[in-house]
Amino acid sequence: MTVKTQSIMGACLANDGINPLNFKRIIPTNSTMRTLSLMFSCGMYDYSGKFAFKYGVPAKSGVSGATMIVIPGVLSMTVYNPWLGKESSSSVKAIEFVDQV
Repeated sequence: MTVKTQSIMGACLANDGINPLNFKRIIPTNSTMRTLSLMFSCGMYDYSGKFAFKYGVPAKSGVSGATMIVIPGVLSMTVYNPWLGKESSSSVKAIEFVDQV
């Protein structure tokens, strides 16, 4: 997966399962809701609780350094930087970027 494809997938999640590029539903509404709930509760691994409390939005990080953040009904973004933090096991630069937004 590339940052571009991950961003499109995130945009579909932010848009209630509808692809904003072609306006076709690609994810059922129930699946979108469940996916965002899981992202909110455990998408950032051990940092999930702190992230949820501090930012209040669903996110998913990966050991590749990609972090996808979804603000339902508004937007999705993917930030990539392979330098992972010791506390969060997430991209240090992605967390720094979210802190500034």
